[in-house]
Amino acid sequence: MRFILHACALATTFGLVACGEASGVAHGSNARSTTTSNAGVQSATISGEAAHAVVGGDRIAIDEGKVYLNGVAYGRVKPDSQVTYVVSAKERVLLVDGVPRTSVK
Repeated sequence: MRFILHACALATTFGLVACGEASGVAHGSNARSTTTSNAGVQSATISGEAAHAVVGGDRIAIDEGKVYLNGVAYGRVKPDSQVTYVVSAKERVLLVDGVPRTSVK
């Protein structure tokens, strides 16, 4: 599965328009990938045996049971884990099954 997403969101309360572009690839029997862009916040969620997405210029990937952010290892993940990367003006957070992850030293 291959996708490219260009999304614009209008936050009428604040009079803001936010546009973002994300792309990704998911492959394997149970691979899945989704992206969203809303009012300056972009995110992507990937799962499966092998998948990747690009969000805010950063690349998240699952390869051989490990998750990577821009080529840096962030530990092992289960095949059914949901890996989410959120990019906002304030922070960039990598989550595995809803729990923040830090890089493996």
